[in-house]
Amino acid sequence: MQQQDLVTTVKAELLQALGEITAVKDVNLSLKEQVEALQEQLREKDGLVKKETRKRRARCKAYTNCLETVKEENEEERDEDIVVCPERSKIVTMDVDRRS
Repeated sequence: MQQQDLVTTVKAELLQALGEITAVKDVNLSLKEQVEALQEQLREKDGLVKKETRKRRARCKAYTNCLETVKEENEEERDEDIVVCPERSKIVTMDVDRRS
């Protein structure tokens, strides 16, 4: 009879282990689905970040180009306003009203 009890005990433990394995597989499947969903969200957000980064770089480049243009125009205006006074050999800056 001890052998019968041992077989019954082993069967019960195997059934319990099988139930635990099934539960772990279900949890694993659920976690895999969550990971896939999170990876998809991450891909979407990465795409948005890259798009915004490209836009910001383009705006920054346009702004920098605009600043360079303004700087060059200001330098040209300043150069036009400087006159060399021959009798004193000095550079004299003329006051010019630039509001017009």
